[in-house]
Amino acid sequence: MVKIVFLILVSMLNLCKVYSQRIEDCLRLNISVVTDTVQYGDSLQLNVFFKNVTNNKYTFYPMARLVLEKKEQRKAFGVDYNKSYIVNSEIDLNFTQSLSPNAIYETKYSIFIDPGYFLKGENVFYLCYLFRPKWNVGFKRKYLKESSLLGVLRSNMFIIYVK
Repeated sequence: MVKIVFLILVSMLNLCKVYSQRIEDCLRLNISVVTDTVQYGDSLQLNVFFKNVTNNKYTFYPMARLVLEKKEQRKAFGVDYNKSYIVNSEIDLNFTQSLSPNAIYETKYSIFIDPGYFLKGENVFYLCYLFRPKWNVGFKRKYLKESSLLGVLRSNMFIIYVK
């Protein structure tokens, strides 16, 4: 009886491991901004780069949730949506991107400089990529591929100065 329970537990752990590849071990998220000094009401272009840093091919969801997180609000277990700036208002979990080893996927986003979130002076941010299938309504876990990456990925720190 104990052997059967043990075998079931080991099988479940192996199954979970297939879908639990740590995204931060496979991808790097880097940001560059067109300008670092803006005024309220301006828009800022963020250039977002996802780079596969492994020798394996992986699939990820580039249209998952992206949020700006202030440096002082960084949390160990996720992002506080009430204190974060949502970068992409539309999420598309049907769109996947395969990245070969050392390949880069690039996309651009426009950020509106809102006085409700951006402070006058120096603002230090991380861009956070969030993909957790259990949190996304309408996404069925059975559609995950074995090489799909999930979790939270944070970019390099960057500064936006608001005049």
